[in-house]
Amino acid sequence: MGGQRARQFSSLFSIRFTWVMAWLLLSPLPSYTQEPAAEEGESTETSDEELTKDSIETTLQTIDGVYLNARLWLPKEPKSPKETPIVLLLHMRGKSQRDWFPFAQFLQQKGLAVCTFDFRGHGQSREVNPDLYVPVVQAMKSAASKIPNLIQEPVVPQGQRRVAETVERTIEEKDVKGRRKPSEKIEAAEEFRTGKEIAFSLPIDLQTVKEFLITKHNEGTINIRRLGIVGAEMGALVALEWMQRAEFKDGRTRGWEKIDSDLAALVLLSPQTAYWGQKSPWEFNPEGNSIPLMVVASKEGKGADEAERVARKLHVPERELAKEEEASTDKPSKNKVKPRGKERPDSGLFKLDSKQVGSDLLRPAVEEIDGAIADFFEKVLTREKNRNWEKRVIDPDRSGFGSGN
Repeated sequence: MGGQRARQFSSLFSIRFTWVMAWLLLSPLPSYTQEPAAEEGESTETSDEELTKDSIETTLQTIDGVYLNARLWLPKEPKSPKETPIVLLLHMRGKSQRDWFPFAQFLQQKGLAVCTFDFRGHGQSREVNPDLYVPVVQAMKSAASKIPNLIQEPVVPQGQRRVAETVERTIEEKDVKGRRKPSEKIEAAEEFRTGKEIAFSLPIDLQTVKEFLITKHNEGTINIRRLGIVGAEMGALVALEWMQRAEFKDGRTRGWEKIDSDLAALVLLSPQTAYWGQKSPWEFNPEGNSIPLMVVASKEGKGADEAERVARKLHVPERELAKEEEASTDKPSKNKVKPRGKERPDSGLFKLDSKQVGSDLLRPAVEEIDGAIADFFEKVLTREKNRNWEKRVIDPDRSGFGSGN
């Protein structure tokens, strides 16, 4: 009798369980959706596609035949497109422009135009035009016996000297037979074994990108006269070398007309007095010696000591980051200190409580240094009235652009 009742109970339980499961499966899902939790080790960072969706990608050819991959971020609703400042970001050795994408988008949202690119041998800038390209060691040897001080000429094979072009060349070009031209690839580890090789060739890349930005200036989308640069580690050395050899070079004239420089503000992240045996330049013409400059580094480690030396060489006094409450009151900030002696105006050395180096100080931003840099550019790049937009022209007598109408 007990066994019969047990079988009846088991059968009834099986029927009810089946009915409950069917009801659960056929019931409509809730009207809300819930984001799945990120699994352990899964990245929650924004994808490159999301960060670069509002940017323009292009390929540029340097005067010595290197193809550079670059991106341009333009603000969505600029107040005055022709007066939009442009910020150029220079990455660290062994890294690429990808490190800058979140910061580039951050600056874009602040109303600034931003340009990133991969230095030769880095990221997507590894292909060259074999008809023009000369390995850096060979180019340096050739330049030593010819014209070592020019920024473009030493690396162009004899008989192929020409004015630097800013047309947007693509590495997908084909020859008359419809076949792609042969291409060579370069790697940073093989191309640059010393800081001297870096200082010799990478300013050419920077100059090429600047000339591309001048074409955008002439289109009325930015104002190249309101140019700011952020250089991290190796990028800081390249910025200083380029300033001395091209941007603030004494005697830059076009006929009887003096050619003004465009760089209006500079940020150096974890700079060094010497990089792989190459000493950084410190002295420029009077204009170069007076542009506002931020030096940013961690408080700990060798980077802090090096940054202090760089700041002293460039006459940059140590400052403290303005606190949020200071910015919201009329009280004078510690950043608003009148320069003394040779001190640069609106400049400062800022030490952060971190062990990170270079652009890693922005990933994520330490002590909101990203906002401090954006405020620095907004203040310096927009206030000067003598940097208003005017059309630029190509000077056939120089490798680059002149100024004027």
